[in-house]
Amino acid sequence: MRQDKPFIIYEGGALPFMIVPRGWKGWSQFAIWLALLAPLVLWLSNHMQTPQSGTDFGTGVFLFIIGLTVWLVSGFWWAIVRADVIRMVEIRRQKQYARRKLAREQARAEAQSQAIQQNA
Repeated sequence: MRQDKPFIIYEGGALPFMIVPRGWKGWSQFAIWLALLAPLVLWLSNHMQTPQSGTDFGTGVFLFIIGLTVWLVSGFWWAIVRADVIRMVEIRRQKQYARRKLAREQARAEAQSQAIQQNA
């Protein structure tokens, strides 16, 4: 895992994937991405304050939805390209293997101590 990447993607957790900012670089890029939404929301709020006239209102909402979709897709694309991927399935498998190994070692140690007690 490289420490210079600003995001981490956790795959296979509770959600199909989760993108998390890492460090100052990741959080600053995330803040800039959120700030890019402000002009779109301000435009929509200004558009909503003007008198609604049928097609003009619908066109404004449609343009907002298109802008929001572009904002979301480009933000996800930006983060995914610049992220380390951590597969939770592999981590869970490694933890389960370590627990089973520890349980086997404890059972072996207990069996050896019982054998020593019976021979004594």
